Amino acid sequence: MNRAVMRFFAIVCIVFVFFGLYSAEGATAEGRLAVVTSIFPVSEMVRAVGGDRVDVRQLLPPGSDPHSWEPKISDMLCLEQADLVVLIGAGLEPWAGGIVNKVRSGRGGVLVLAEGSDLKGWRGRTSEVEGHDHHGHGWADPHIWLDFKWDAEATMRIAKKLADLDPAGAGFYEENARRYAKALEALDTSYRRTLSSCEQKTLVVAGHAAFGYLAEAYGLRQVALYGISPDASPSPKKMADVIELVKKEGVKAIFFDDTVNDSLGKAISRETGAQCFVITPGASLKKNDIVDKTTFIKLMYRNLAALSRGLGCKGSAKIPPEKQS
Repeated sequence: MNRAVMRFFAIVCIVFVFFGLYSAEGATAEGRLAVVTSIFPVSEMVRAVGGDRVDVRQLLPPGSDPHSWEPKISDMLCLEQADLVVLIGAGLEPWAGGIVNKVRSGRGGVLVLAEGSDLKGWRGRTSEVEGHDHHGHGWADPHIWLDFKWDAEATMRIAKKLADLDPAGAGFYEENARRYAKALEALDTSYRRTLSSCEQKTLVVAGHAAFGYLAEAYGLRQVALYGISPDASPSPKKMADVIELVKKEGVKAIFFDDTVNDSLGKAISRETGAQCFVITPGASLKKNDIVDKTTFIKLMYRNLAALSRGLGCKGSAKIPPEKQS
């Protein structure tokens, strides 16, 4: 038996095993909507809104990069069988363009949260199929979930979509969405109060420019080593320019995402004496955060605490007790 035939039978086996597991899961969760999501913030929104009326599967594995991850065969089957697929769009999920139309013609629907949003650097509307720029082919910045007011609006959109699929749960979804939106509003208020008192307003990111929405919302200026793709790398000139800016403006903090290599941040720190701090876009959790049941909101309060220390804000930003678990 040649390799091609063996590969075909292997794929067939995977398909049958997957559908068997999928059916078994459905039998243990009768009446629940099967929702597939791309990244962690979206998963949390759906779980917060859907409660025990939904089963959520997040495609992005722990510690993975949403820009470069690609679905496996089992993921594709899961997408086709879902009652609802929820994506950010704006090019964050580059694999989506090739499969979304197929998913839409299948069992469920697709909710692309960035559609119709006012995206940074993008002229007009965008979709999961067009407008993506993480490899330099357009202008859209997809990290829009770092705008917490947008998150609150997206949460309400999720509630409406779930209610369309499950009218009996409409009131339940709306109440849950309002509760989660209120937690996001409290997060936004904490950011505004804390970051309005900072001595410095320059957010130097030793990595890709993932924090543009956050910086714009709270009066900061993001200076990143490279654009919105984490796969890129800075030129020697860009490194030199950022080091010069840090020295000239007396910047005391360099921020980097702990899911990427910290060598660039440390290099700038050695040249300038600025201290390194960790912040994260929160697209996926690390394994230890999953064990600790860390929420997206808690991650964002962690970011705020780091920003407060690094930018020299008055007072200290603390995670409210109800957000610590």
